[in-house]
Amino acid sequence: KRQYLPDNLDNYMPALLYSFPGSGNTWCRLLLDYATGIYSGSFFHDSKLFDSLPGEVKCDRTVSIIKAHPHLQPYYNISLFNQSNMHYSDEIVDKCHMNGLNNFTRAILLVRNPYDAFWSEFQRRGSKSHILGRLKAETSITRINYNKRTLPIKYIQMWERDYKAFMIHGETLLVKYEDLRNNSVRIKELNKMIEFLKLPSNYYSDLQKTEKIRKLQCAFKLSEKPSVHRMNITITRNESLYIQKDEFFTYETVCEMWKVLRNHSEPLGYKPYKNYNCDNYNKTADYIE
Repeated sequence: KRQYLPDNLDNYMPALLYSFPGSGNTWCRLLLDYATGIYSGSFFHDSKLFDSLPGEVKCDRTVSIIKAHPHLQPYYNISLFNQSNMHYSDEIVDKCHMNGLNNFTRAILLVRNPYDAFWSEFQRRGSKSHILGRLKAETSITRINYNKRTLPIKYIQMWERDYKAFMIHGETLLVKYEDLRNNSVRIKELNKMIEFLKLPSNYYSDLQKTEKIRKLQCAFKLSEKPSVHRMNITITRNESLYIQKDEFFTYETVCEMWKVLRNHSEPLGYKPYKNYNCDNYNKTADYIE
């Protein structure tokens, strides 16, 4: 059972779930929803999520955490809400700002292997789904190269401009998507996320350890239900008609991206796609020209 927090908690300020698109933000919201029993909110208004994440319509103090993407909600906007610099619609601004959320200081920084995130976002840009794929016949080389060029730039901009600012001026928790997929550490990681939320004590922190573990285990089971988890959609199709991951990530593409990604990705344990050796790579790919 999920619910909203009481609307009279004036001292409670939700944190952000801050991530690059394609990094598992929606799935993490499901985990937090089920483990805490409190709906998560969003800067957005994605009608496709209303059934599985009813809190999508909310951006106020009644939700546990609020989804945001740095390229659409950059730090300098959401920390101060300088409306003269807003890059998104008035509808989005009103949804959060008019509910008193005008200075976000805490964020869970959700990261994923950038190549996996790029692939997921590339598919979404063409099909409005992170997994349904893109038809070759409907995707021009120009569009493919545009994605190859811009996705790494936006990813590094997120680190250098938004994540770094939050780390300096706010309170952050860095979470790797892969750790939430790892059976040996996922309970510990989800527990850290919930403790970071600082929900009113009666919603989680007052629970006995055994009850917390039960809730965390249950959250992972519920989040894998086909009705809520997009990765469980069964797709029957002629794969030859769709752009494949290995076709998108050529050796040249992988290593060009790694030039940009390495400083931030390598310390987190990430490597070039397919473990390509890019150490001696010095060519500039055609799509960069």
